[in-house]
Amino acid sequence: MISIVLTPGTGYKWTVLFSGKITNSVLAYVGRQGAGLEGLHEVTDLPEEFLRDPSCWLEAHKVEQFLEALNREFGVKLNDPNLMESIGHSCHELWAWGVLDSVLRMMPKAQDIYQQPHRFLSYFLSPDPTLNNVRREDEAISFEMPWSSEDFPLVSEYLRAALEALPSYLGKDRAVVRWRGPRVYIGWSEAQQSFFEEEEGEAHFKPELVKVMRASLEDAQRELEERKRELVLKDQEVQSYKAQMSSLLMQAGDGPEVIRHFSETWHIDERLDLLKSQVRRMDDYMVRAQQLVTLLIGQGRKDHQVAEAMKRMDWDYLRTTFPKLVADMVEGLQNLQNQIRDGSLPPDPDSAEKMDTRKPGKISQADQQLNL
Repeated sequence: MISIVLTPGTGYKWTVLFSGKITNSVLAYVGRQGAGLEGLHEVTDLPEEFLRDPSCWLEAHKVEQFLEALNREFGVKLNDPNLMESIGHSCHELWAWGVLDSVLRMMPKAQDIYQQPHRFLSYFLSPDPTLNNVRREDEAISFEMPWSSEDFPLVSEYLRAALEALPSYLGKDRAVVRWRGPRVYIGWSEAQQSFFEEEEGEAHFKPELVKVMRASLEDAQRELEERKRELVLKDQEVQSYKAQMSSLLMQAGDGPEVIRHFSETWHIDERLDLLKSQVRRMDDYMVRAQQLVTLLIGQGRKDHQVAEAMKRMDWDYLRTTFPKLVADMVEGLQNLQNQIRDGSLPPDPDSAEKMDTRKPGKISQADQQLNL
């Protein structure tokens, strides 16, 4: 069951998933304090590998229950009544956020993070949260979350403390963050004192190169997390399909035929999702290739060899036509998928067998080539 909360004042129901960065941080912190973590299976049914995977997405209510159990046990053992705050304040030392840890260390200044709170919070909440009533000041920003801190008090306290500690990634003093109900306030100082000497804080890389590296890291992390989130949602769809199949079996006279038809339709739908994902991945590769070529030309590195390679592959033509080709392919696959889902295009009884990548065939070979 996926957690659903009601957005304050709107009546809008919001389905919530939390990132494994939260649970991984808690386990990393408790482990560093020397406390034993035996018996994790007794406090949650979430697998430990999921709890320690910063790119994994977990059901929100299960994450809150997990934090509640650990807070109750280790808050006493570690003599820390504010355990979630302590963990959030230690985020820059734990290296529990995966690629995000490296991205944050590349930011020019903490204010750049706070000016885009939606971007940071999207690493921890899924779907991306819509922030309302955003108010910006010279050294502060405030906004309303889609849910109240009372809905998930321990997760909210962890995120509040983590937001406070973000300047620590750049060797700065903490900011001030207050989260009451749905309203979040973040205050910082432009003159925050640095832990480093001035010469140590000087940039050693070209800003353009750092920007490209940071963007590439963020893209890779987001792509991985999106795949993990899709897996969670697919699991929910499987459970829904099972319930529908049981209902159809009770209503239909020819139960085995109904199940066979339903299974084939679901399998084809799943394969079409995969094909769309692979096509979009090709588009992503093309975008990254364009960034690389632009960077090489901008740095004056377009020598004869590079120019000849661009001419051989007709780079200008490829650059302009490839996005439209990808868009047409995705649109075609989506239309086919919609027809199958609407029942206007009944699946071929042999379709599932032809599209099954577990058996040798053209589709399987194409998938393998796309994954290269």
